[in-house]
Amino acid sequence: MKNKMYELSSIPISDWKHGAEHSRQVDQLKIGDLLGTEFEDLIPADTLDNLYYHLLDSKAIRRKLKNAN
Repeated sequence: MKNKMYELSSIPISDWKHGAEHSRQVDQLKIGDLLGTEFEDLIPADTLDNLYYHLLDSKAIRRKLKNAN
């Protein structure tokens, strides 16, 4: 059975009444926010783990962050 908590909207965000506001709020989220307890039941743990460890282990991302400083 599919978990309704992880169900995605079938309506494009551009058609949402407050889509622009939601998009702005999502853009402002930080990895630390997502890893916190506030979001632990909303995003599959393996999705966050994969993203987090990819960001930590990626040589290309390391280089980009190093060059940004």
